[in-house]
Amino acid sequence: MWGWTTTRKLLRSSPEREATWGRGTAKRWRGKPQAHPISRHPDLYRSARECNARGFPHHRFAVPLPLLGGGGSLILALTLAGCATTTAPAPDETRRIGAILDALHAAAARADEAAYFDLYTPDAVFIGTDVSERWSLPAFRAYAHPVFARGSGWTYTPRGRTVTLADGSCRCIAWFDEVLDSASYGTSRGTGVLVRGPTGWKVAQYALTFPIPNAIAKDVTAQIKAHEASAEPAR
Repeated sequence: MWGWTTTRKLLRSSPEREATWGRGTAKRWRGKPQAHPISRHPDLYRSARECNARGFPHHRFAVPLPLLGGGGSLILALTLAGCATTTAPAPDETRRIGAILDALHAAAARADEAAYFDLYTPDAVFIGTDVSERWSLPAFRAYAHPVFARGSGWTYTPRGRTVTLADGSCRCIAWFDEVLDSASYGTSRGTGVLVRGPTGWKVAQYALTFPIPNAIAKDVTAQIKAHEASAEPAR
């Protein structure tokens, strides 16, 4: 990850540093906050101030752009990426994201194939409970179509959910984890990612798992290992 160590290496080896600032400048400058051309880049300057407010060292972001030549803005942007954090979504976004996930489960329960798959992005991935089940959206739809065509679908009822929104200017990426109840499989868990586009929030990835209580984890995983061993072709 870009950070002060990487930037320091660039400063140490940069011809522009010696031409513009003279030998030994990097050593004298190191760790000293500077008011410098970063202020000419409002977005990066604002991000640096936000990072400083979160307790990150100021010197990581006060990079003199002339020292880095024409690529200074890019390098500084990458350095700032090191301070990215996440925040809880605003209440309205939480409701919108929750509504999408609730609609996804409701469509599956009533076997509404069109409504169900409309809630995914075109390049979405669904990860099922079997280790072999990592499907692109077309592959997942091919698997699900016969089930929906029979009118059976599947029912997972959310019991609890946590949503996190990526802290960025677009506020357009969120991830979640939820605990589900299933009549067939009991306590289950769904995790995934949503992205917001022109038509609103869509599911970009969904992973379904069956949590194993620690008290029986060795017994269950022993059964899984035995099953996988029996399924292996004879050598």
